[in-house]
Amino acid sequence: MLLALFPLWVAAGQWDGRVHENALVAVAPSSSHAKSSKHGSFMEKAIAKLFSSKPADHPALIVNTVHGRVRGRLNLTPTERVTWPLRWNKDSTQYPRVFAGIPFAQPPVGKLRFAPPAPLQSGWGGIDESGRPFGKIRDATRYPNDCPQTVMTMGQSEDCLYLNVFVPPAARMKPTHLLPVIIYIYGGAFYFGGSYSFDFYNGRFLTEHKDVVIVTFNYRMGVFSGFTTNNGARGNLAIDDQRMAMQWVQQNIRAFGGDPNRVTLLGFSAGAVSIGIQMTSPRTPHGLFHKVVMQSAPFGVRMRSRDNMIQESIEVAHTLNCTVGTTISMSCMRSRPWEELNLAANRTDILHGQGTSELTEIFTWWTSIDDYNILDQPVQMFRSGEYLRHIPAIIGSVKDESAFWVMRAEMPDAFTIDFSPQGTADRLNRTFGNATTHVTKLYPVHNNTYVNKESFTRLVTDYNFLCSARQVASSIAKHGGMVYAYEFTQPSIVPAIGYCWSRVCHAADLPYTWRAPFYVPLSAQAKALSDQWIGYYTNFATSSNPNIGPTQSYVVNGETRPLPGWSNFQPARRLYQNLGNTVSTIRAPRTEYCLLWDSLGYQF
Repeated sequence: MLLALFPLWVAAGQWDGRVHENALVAVAPSSSHAKSSKHGSFMEKAIAKLFSSKPADHPALIVNTVHGRVRGRLNLTPTERVTWPLRWNKDSTQYPRVFAGIPFAQPPVGKLRFAPPAPLQSGWGGIDESGRPFGKIRDATRYPNDCPQTVMTMGQSEDCLYLNVFVPPAARMKPTHLLPVIIYIYGGAFYFGGSYSFDFYNGRFLTEHKDVVIVTFNYRMGVFSGFTTNNGARGNLAIDDQRMAMQWVQQNIRAFGGDPNRVTLLGFSAGAVSIGIQMTSPRTPHGLFHKVVMQSAPFGVRMRSRDNMIQESIEVAHTLNCTVGTTISMSCMRSRPWEELNLAANRTDILHGQGTSELTEIFTWWTSIDDYNILDQPVQMFRSGEYLRHIPAIIGSVKDESAFWVMRAEMPDAFTIDFSPQGTADRLNRTFGNATTHVTKLYPVHNNTYVNKESFTRLVTDYNFLCSARQVASSIAKHGGMVYAYEFTQPSIVPAIGYCWSRVCHAADLPYTWRAPFYVPLSAQAKALSDQWIGYYTNFATSSNPNIGPTQSYVVNGETRPLPGWSNFQPARRLYQNLGNTVSTIRAPRTEYCLLWDSLGYQF
């Protein structure tokens, strides 16, 4: 009978963490069922005993937040999910925990659609004057639905402003020693993504092996963030949602064993750009975070203008019959089902070719200069130093960031790029105007289409990622911040497309950052690289220095080796850490090319 239940166990927990790990309990015979006969079978009694004491009953799985108590669960691997019922002497304090689907703002629905996130009001309980908790215990065992988007996910809902907290095993926690906190901001071009994303952002490995608390959260994207009008929607709500999640962390993370005074923002791609915005925004209070790690931030991609966003929004509203002339009816827009709004926005993207730049495909709903959250292009804000938080930073990119987008130009459902000699020359002239002669000295037009494609891949990688990020690193250092720069050079191990098989495409470093999802295999050498990278950034979260902290060594093929030293980046001494087959300090790559882009000012 027990074996017959295993498929239900796996179906309930293997693929989607939104289902409680102990879902098997619901289909296993209960103790009352076991007593339905006078004696009951031995197997029935055994199963009843097996499930009579659930891990969810352990005090370490209940935490008091300012809005009430939450009950989390053990963060088990797929194998542990299957074998857990057989562990008769199981100790739930030895396993990492997750508290999933905790709200950090009111649902952004109805009148709150297109509005900044509204703080939670009453919650579901709290702490009375004597320090005792009251109210019900909220279930925090299921990951939340993703915010609406036009790509496939495990589930979507407009009611999506929730976060997840990953905590080390209770046996390792000490009430008098708070742990550093890492808040992760996912990427996806402000267009797609989520706090769970098919198990990619599962903090199980990190909290099993490192003493850190991990927080992931959802934020609004696409039209639900970027919709902009002159009468009730200012756009860039993703930035406001992120800030609200950080404020929740400051209010509550101590209850999970995290230190609110040691918060690191870790972000990838659009998430890394978001960190740059938060670092330079006049709306971000000081003290919400204390150090940052920015992975593959496309700082060369220009923010859109407010007028651009208003025009896009009018077109979406017109598609939904929510305009009178050029005036948008906000009541009409707020009354439409979110699915219709999603489809209308996607149609607008397709009509516009999903592009706003000659350099790369950028989705319509990229962030915009709104004179509220964002005052100027990110590179310019870092250069000026205005509002800049003088905090430690790790910043870097992967070797072939733009190969994925350039390859997509060959796909029948994607935008097209003409790599013929004439097509390449025309594109460069349209993009760079009078500066084209300077650009073509380093990125010449060739008679070979393949060579032009390779050259364009390098140009876009340099401009949008490597060089613009280096300019940001230089600005942080010049304004007094400690910076550590890197380039990730290990080829992709989970290529979404054949073109990335031997390259280091955008997102190639994510499996090394999270050691997740579990179904991605890593060789011994890849595990060693991952251990070093994780050691660096968790040391940094602990001490603000990747060299100082709990991780001082790593293991490869059974041999323990010291963690290589990582020199800080300075404008006059451009040192990088190479993260690849070898991990070592190198001179900054492609300096001649970056000096060109620095001189042209990232204005294209």
